[in-house]
Amino acid sequence: MEWLWLARIHLRQGLMELPPPGSTWRSAARRAIVVAAFFAAGLATDSLHLTIMGAFGALQVGLMEAVRPGRELAAVLGVSVLAISVSAFAASALGGKWWVLPLVVSLGYVYGCVSELGLGPLAVSLGSVAIAVIFAGIPQSPYDAAVGGMWVAIGGAVQAALWLLDLRHDRRRHIRRLLAVKTESLSHIARRGVVDQRVVQRSFTATDRARDALSGAGLPSDQRSALESALVAQLQVLRALLTWIALRQPGLQARMAVALHLEAIGASLRSGKPVDASMQRPSEAIGAAEPQPWLATAALGEAMDRLSDAASAAAGAGTPGQVQAADWEIPPPGTRPPSSPGRSWRDIVSALHPRAPGARFGLRMALALAIAESLTLLVSVGHSFWLPLTVVFILRPEVVNTLFRGLTRLAGNFVAVVTVPTLLAVTAGRSVVLVTVVLALATVTYRFFTGNYALTSFGLAGTVLVLDTTLAPGGDLFFTRIAATAAGALLALIVVVAVPVAPRANAGVIIAKVAATFGEWAAQVRSGLGADGSDSATLARSLAASRAELQKLGSASEAALFEPRMRSQGVRLTIALEAAWRMEVCLVALSFYTRVAGGTELPRTVGGSAVDSPERLAVAEQQLRLESATRDLNAETDGTANPAPP
Repeated sequence: MEWLWLARIHLRQGLMELPPPGSTWRSAARRAIVVAAFFAAGLATDSLHLTIMGAFGALQVGLMEAVRPGRELAAVLGVSVLAISVSAFAASALGGKWWVLPLVVSLGYVYGCVSELGLGPLAVSLGSVAIAVIFAGIPQSPYDAAVGGMWVAIGGAVQAALWLLDLRHDRRRHIRRLLAVKTESLSHIARRGVVDQRVVQRSFTATDRARDALSGAGLPSDQRSALESALVAQLQVLRALLTWIALRQPGLQARMAVALHLEAIGASLRSGKPVDASMQRPSEAIGAAEPQPWLATAALGEAMDRLSDAASAAAGAGTPGQVQAADWEIPPPGTRPPSSPGRSWRDIVSALHPRAPGARFGLRMALALAIAESLTLLVSVGHSFWLPLTVVFILRPEVVNTLFRGLTRLAGNFVAVVTVPTLLAVTAGRSVVLVTVVLALATVTYRFFTGNYALTSFGLAGTVLVLDTTLAPGGDLFFTRIAATAAGALLALIVVVAVPVAPRANAGVIIAKVAATFGEWAAQVRSGLGADGSDSATLARSLAASRAELQKLGSASEAALFEPRMRSQGVRLTIALEAAWRMEVCLVALSFYTRVAGGTELPRTVGGSAVDSPERLAVAEQQLRLESATRDLNAETDGTANPAPP
């Protein structure tokens, strides 16, 4: 069956092509040290039953990854610490009673409704519901629950304070690392030598992440200017690189020259050191490997020179030079819509309405947590909080993402269950070794939390297992962990399939919007291939609009392919997505070429008299590929079969 073939390919690619880590090792280690310090203090003072609460608070607050101005971040951290401490107190005081069920379900509904509203609502709601389900499994008297909540607040406050103290350097390192990841994705494109649409989309996504982080970081103007220049230069290199590969189809030597220089620039951005001055300039290296005078080759060399200068300027050496963003990015980097506390609260209240866009996912989360928490109350099992906690971290609006997270969490937990008890048995439970293990596992958790979820699950499960084993050793602890993870993943998958988040989408309408947007862009490119050229601002707006529609199509095709009630539409959307990807690559290359050529008369057909050079022939062939992709996309708009070639 078509849908099964496509779903298998998509699932394999999703499991194999994981996103890069979301944090630097230094930032991850700083947060892990706080968790390990509370654990070590408890072992040293024989008060582990108290300090472990602080470790849980520090662990939860440390899971947040953000690049924000100091005051904004301090406000989010303060509210988050207060929320998790109150949740810990309330859940622990009500633990073991049915009164805890409304608390957990309400927090789950709020989390599902507001999780898409930004950093603050996500951090506070996720932390509250996660801590609530954990402490609901640790019933205590009101006094002991208050003490536990206080220790959670202490742990979270220490984590937040150290973060704010390191904020000035941490946010700059974080943005440099995002720019380095983007540059390394460009190197990956150059090494492959073919335009892989998935790789290109990941590169565009890396640009979006870096731009959003840079625009909201609140950096000093000199630092922001240098990093913005590097980001804009990366955008120009991406377009030039796609154009060069699509038109020139370069050989291995030329691709190696480009890839090696991009890797050197990426290393400079990651380390904060200038690009090695002894290296040949990128344009010179590319020119030596590609002696044939192509406009696309020269444009790539110039763009890489600007990126190299911008990377060195970001490290504090030299100036980034003149890099203009207006040609290719709308809005330009460094701009972010203003926000206010009043507006944020109004958005949160609006999101809780039953007819709000996120309310359906909130209801799904509330239902899944109601079932999971009820099972823990009906069946007496040690460490019962693992079941609802698994639901919190696995359940997502889409079936495919829930399935991905369920499989990767199960794999990570299985590795932790196998390795942690073996390690504890070999080390005989020595305190120094236990603290070192917690430090290492927590570092892995923070390093990969927004990237490789399998490694995140391994680190998080291993950390919790060491803490729980030390506090309350039990023979069934490790089996319970795996059983709870499997049961939670199965429950999340059942709920996500049984309760749809959104009404069934009309594939024809979605594809028609994409076809119309790309058709407008293609018309502008065709007019720009004549003597009059094309307006760069118009092309920029078309690029931004087309990318937005393409992202919607990608999300719709991914969701529909794994929805039992939408499989046929999923196949149709996936075919349209592949055609739109091909159109995007062709249009990016041709758009960039119209700007490089500067209005020079370019060929419209292969047989035209203007085809008088290999480069012009390549441009004409690219137009034929564009026409082929356009026909494939339009065929899916009305559901007709693709016409046979003449």
